[in-house]
Amino acid sequence: MENILKLVHVELFILIAVLYCLGLFLKLNKGFKREYTIPYILYGISLVLCQLYMSIVMDLGFGADIIITSFIQATLIAAVAVFGNELIKQGRVKKYDDVQTIISPKKANDILYK
Repeated sequence: MENILKLVHVELFILIAVLYCLGLFLKLNKGFKREYTIPYILYGISLVLCQLYMSIVMDLGFGADIIITSFIQATLIAAVAVFGNELIKQGRVKKYDDVQTIISPKKANDILYK
């Protein structure tokens, strides 16, 4: 993952946090039922935000090379945001499984999710 982060422009790191937070918001929103679409939604938002940020804020314009670069950056940024969420989720599941094998499932829930 460290190698992927070297490919992302430093100015665009904030978008990783924005996408991660947006994904959490969608997941925790009770009215949003299609959790399987969250990575696709984040990818679409990443495409738009990267293009706008690189073209307007970084003042690079809307040339073909910037469009292609922003497409690549958006793909990497969305991948890091989704992958980061998966790492956190898998860490919790593994921790829950480890605690559950030692004590009862009810006590494991009480300990991990106070």
